[in-house]
Amino acid sequence: TVLSHLATALARTGAYPRGVCAVYLDMQSGEVAYYVGQSPRVTVSALLDAGGRLDVELLRSAITNSTYGFSILAAPETITALDEVDPEQLFSMLALVRQEFDCVLVDLPADWSGWALSVALASDQVLLVTELSVAGLRQARRRLDLFSSIGVADDAVRIVVNRVERKLFR
Repeated sequence: TVLSHLATALARTGAYPRGVCAVYLDMQSGEVAYYVGQSPRVTVSALLDAGGRLDVELLRSAITNSTYGFSILAAPETITALDEVDPEQLFSMLALVRQEFDCVLVDLPADWSGWALSVALASDQVLLVTELSVAGLRQARRRLDLFSSIGVADDAVRIVVNRVERKLFR
């Protein structure tokens, strides 16, 4: 939700002539395309499975335009094991997305894998979303330590504290 709101806000600034694209790499619970009213026919998994056929035309066939002004590269419909992702293919796909769009936002899975950490390390900025709870803040601290251990610069990380309460009937 935070990523789609951010993508909408960035797209509405008009500062990105080639557009804003949200790439959803949460392979196990990525449903954001559906939340913004889209039912993509081609998802990230098709691009990751394309091998040498991955090119701009295939990428363009997988891009879905949201009604909020940004483009979406949706997570797969079926749950995909994080260790099944080929990091080289992933980085080839992300390089193509960066060629097509001025601003690329990537939603990573909650469980960190080697490829997810590599994406974070290669990013200009990392937004770490956490909940306003002792457990959430403790987990954020642990993730900051992890980022530091792999070389993500401290000034590249921003923390977003989501104050949404997860109580019954709220």
